[in-house]
This record gives sequence, structure tokens and C-alpha cells, in this order.
Amino acid sequence: MPVPMLAANWKMNCLADESAELARTVVEGCAGLKGRDVLLAVPYTSLHVVARELAGSSVLLAAQDMFWEQSGAWTGEVSAEMLVDAGCSHVVIGHS
Repeated sequence: MPVPMLAANWKMNCLADESAELARTVVEGCAGLKGRDVLLAVPYTSLHVVARELAGSSVLLAAQDMFWEQSGAWTGEVSAEMLVDAGCSHVVIGHS
């Protein structure tokens, strides 16, 4: 049986400090939650601080997009390998 997922896509909101505070609040609010996965899709600029806040919790981290190439001269793009390195386990693809 699939596990329902509660996902929050922050779109283009929150600077790094705000993201860290919101992630902390989500982790605290989800403590003891059973039968659901919780995922935060945050802007690239906040991935590192949110990953730190989610460490040791069951809340999952997602990027909001990724580029299909592994590396290269793709200004502004982010690869799957880079997202994994930033702490992401998921990515939102094809969402407008």
C-alpha cells in the first residue's frame, strides 16, 4: 500500500534564515506523525540550511527542479548529482 505524502512547495518564498526557521517548525510539528511522508520542496538557495534542519528527522527534502545533464556549460542549471550532494532525496519535475 502506498504511503500518502504531504508535500509543501515553497515556490520562490523564504530567504535562508526564514527557511531554516520554517523547516524547524515543520519538523517539530511532524514529530510522532505516522502513516504519512512529509516533504519540503525549497528554493535552491535554501537547500543547505533546510537540509541541516531536517537532519535526523523523517521529513524529506526536495528541490523544485533539475536539469537532465550531469554536468557542462549549462548556466543556471542544477544536476541530479548536485541535488543529492545538497541533501535532496526528491525533486519536483515538470510542475508550473
